[in-house]
Amino acid sequence: MSPAWKEWTGREVEDSYGTRWAESIHPDDAAGLLAKWEAAYSRGASYSGECRFLREDASVKHISFIGSPVRDNEGRITNWVGIDVDITEVKNAEERLKDSQARLEQRVKERTQELERVHAEQTKLEVELRRLQAQFAHVGRVEAMGELAGALAHELSQPLTASLTYCEASQRLLRQPEPDLDEIRVGIAGAIEQSVRARAVIQRIRSLLQKQPIKKVSLDINTVIRQILPLVNSEALDKGVALQLELAENLPPVHGDAVYLQQVVMNLLLNAFSAVQGSGRNEVLLRTLCDQEGAISVGVSDTGVGFEVGTEDRLFEPFFTTKTGGLGIGLAVSRTIVEAHGGKLEATRNPEKGATFHFTLPIQEELGARLPTGGQR
Repeated sequence: MSPAWKEWTGREVEDSYGTRWAESIHPDDAAGLLAKWEAAYSRGASYSGECRFLREDASVKHISFIGSPVRDNEGRITNWVGIDVDITEVKNAEERLKDSQARLEQRVKERTQELERVHAEQTKLEVELRRLQAQFAHVGRVEAMGELAGALAHELSQPLTASLTYCEASQRLLRQPEPDLDEIRVGIAGAIEQSVRARAVIQRIRSLLQKQPIKKVSLDINTVIRQILPLVNSEALDKGVALQLELAENLPPVHGDAVYLQQVVMNLLLNAFSAVQGSGRNEVLLRTLCDQEGAISVGVSDTGVGFEVGTEDRLFEPFFTTKTGGLGIGLAVSRTIVEAHGGKLEATRNPEKGATFHFTLPIQEELGARLPTGGQR
């Protein structure tokens, strides 16, 4: 036996002659190893494998072995030779690696579960945030409608009064002995026309007051703006404000929600109308253009008192207001809406007088665009 036998088993070589060497084999490996050796011995075939030796101190040695018969010239087995290699360190390293892999897999599993929980919570928070943003925006629209209450009443009273006049005139014609049917038809047509006009005003108000999530479609920003002009023109007239328009022609489309963008424009206009009161020059300019960075820009400039240097960011904080009776949510909501459209809303002081609030919107890329060549007032 090899001199390493004592090191591997803890037993003296003399105590392991014959079949006593098998007493050092680990009990779990003994039956299989002996069966393999006996099968190889009976067939005169080579054998190989691995086993564990249980040392006298109860420690374990892992051994890799290979053996072959030695034959004479006539093919008879005269001896057996083998090589045994101590692979304990390799096996221990494998066990450590398995333990490390198991711990790593467990940590990955725990971390994955944690991330899944965080993701689920984040998804819930995002849904709640969108709900609160929609509610916040709705409050802003209600506030704007409150500011427009007088103008809206005036806007509705005109078609309703005209419709009533047409109806009364038609009634008088019907009381005549020989009513003029052509005149009556004209009266009824006029009443219908004015009723349709009143309904259009109500529909615009309803669309702005509805609670709804942002639904983006391809939009022409100038069309979006023109749709709310009837709602703000009366307010401008009542406050003696000259509203000027510079809407660039052939602007490329944007991807957005018309109602929400109309809320932003309407809020900026109403703020501008209030800002110019008592300034001596009640002028407000609404301008659209395609800027040098290839984005659509919408700006509202006024000739009011402007704002103090260093307060640009505070203007967009919730509940910060410079208007008497204002809630201070209009600009905060407007910035949230613009950012949800991938744009920016900023305020700058005008060189001479007043302030300009302007926001940008990215162009809808897949539709392409060309820069505007002019504008209209």
